[in-house]
Amino acid sequence: LQNDYSVQLARFDHRTDFKKQLETIRNTDLLVGIHGAGLTHLLFLPSWAAVLELYNCGDPGCYSDLARLRGVKYATWEDDTKLRSEEADPRQPYKGLAHQKFMNYRFDEVEFKRIVDNLAEQIREDDRYTEAQNQQFSMNSEKEALETERP
Repeated sequence: LQNDYSVQLARFDHRTDFKKQLETIRNTDLLVGIHGAGLTHLLFLPSWAAVLELYNCGDPGCYSDLARLRGVKYATWEDDTKLRSEEADPRQPYKGLAHQKFMNYRFDEVEFKRIVDNLAEQIREDDRYTEAQNQQFSMNSEKEALETERP
């Protein structure tokens, strides 16, 4: 990637405490996921954040509308020639191709990096992000100063 990013893989399921999910999402600048219910976590992103829906499965308005209503940035995969669908496991007992929402995908790495870099730049240019970073820096500096003053 063009810049260094801190990446955290968040695997939420029915056992994941909802407060833990909210804490993770509130500390997320860029939420990346494929079309599905997990993207509703975008409702709890910080106001400067962005969402990358890797593949919208032919439903481009679903999460883009939700992101618009929430007021966060949104992007989706733009060039379908740079992704490839794959069956999850050819040994599965079902016949025929799975619906696009139930397939696995391979994404072009260069295109992925381009989209992520674009969204990251939009986030960094957002005054709310800059303000939050400055507040965090200020709080950390105050904490360090208090720890230094202790005998």
